[in-house]
Amino acid sequence: MDIAFDNKEISLKLKRHDAQNGHHVETIYIALVLFKDRMVQTNCLLYKISKLSIALEKSPVKNTKKEIRKIEYNENDKKKKILLKI
Repeated sequence: MDIAFDNKEISLKLKRHDAQNGHHVETIYIALVLFKDRMVQTNCLLYKISKLSIALEKSPVKNTKKEIRKIEYNENDKKKKILLKI
């Protein structure tokens, strides 16, 4: 797992491997774009991203690399955006 921090963005890259033959199966890219109070939003988004990562791991998608969803939501009047690519 690779995690890179930028001024207003956190990128998380997960690589999954096929347990039987050891080949690369899929790469999951998760980018968090943060606005306003970065510390509070970082904690909240990292919690949400862990839930989404678990959901993605359980998905049957294999050997693909495509954008699967874009989630935008407001919480306590703070705008947040989560971009997921798999």
